[in-house]
Amino acid sequence: MTYNQFNSLSVKHELDNIKLLYEGKISVECVDDLLYILKRTLEQICPSKQYNRSLRVAVEILQNIAKHADNANEDESHFALFQSGKDWCFYTKNTLNNKDKEVIESTYDKIKHYDVNQLKNAYREGLASNEINEKGGAGLGLIDIAYRTKQIPDYIINAISGSDKYEFQLKVNMNWSEGQKAA
Repeated sequence: MTYNQFNSLSVKHELDNIKLLYEGKISVECVDDLLYILKRTLEQICPSKQYNRSLRVAVEILQNIAKHADNANEDESHFALFQSGKDWCFYTKNTLNNKDKEVIESTYDKIKHYDVNQLKNAYREGLASNEINEKGGAGLGLIDIAYRTKQIPDYIINAISGSDKYEFQLKVNMNWSEGQKAA
């Protein structure tokens, strides 16, 4: 995806500008570097009360990409931070295999109508279950993101032509003007 494509995405979602754009393989090893850059960016645009929650959401997003991106596929992942006034959003894109696609769709189907209290309970239940999947996670990433942002993130999963892989796009809104309070 080119910078112009990201600008088009910015216009589509009525976001004024791109604050951070990373395009490349997102591995566990590079998450710390991306977080360092992201911290400096968030310090400039984010009130202190929202900084920690925004950073936690970003950590979860980046860890999910690093853990669940299809490692056999060398396609690049994307991570972007868009801003519009007091609001901003994280946007990601990476490839998935069929098993991860099914897990994501199942999780979304489970939580798509949850309110904040139900998300909180689902998150706590997941932590208490101590179930760890084969990739080292407890399957709580999307639930945690939804709980912290008080809304279910937007996502799109598209089949990649001529492949058994899928393109996964995630958009996580951070709408401070709507009066969200840190969870």
